[in-house]
Amino acid sequence: MLDEPFSQIMPIHVESLKNILSTEKLRKGIIITDHLHEHVTEISDDLYVISNGKTYLAKDKKDLLFLGYKNPRKEIRSAQ
Repeated sequence: MLDEPFSQIMPIHVESLKNILSTEKLRKGIIITDHLHEHVTEISDDLYVISNGKTYLAKDKKDLLFLGYKNPRKEIRSAQ
């Protein structure tokens, strides 16, 4: 289990960490909790969100918005 592995890491090391995790997940189960969902989404086989005391499988960005994980205002601004 890794708690916030992408937080406080230099951007130059993010790709290295993603490569390590992608290799290790072939042999191990890895649970990652992180608010930097973009990095986690790129390397995850399954993505779950805990909301209102329940666990939900998030299949795409729309699910992240629906479950309140992502701010819809930021999504609208970034799409423009």
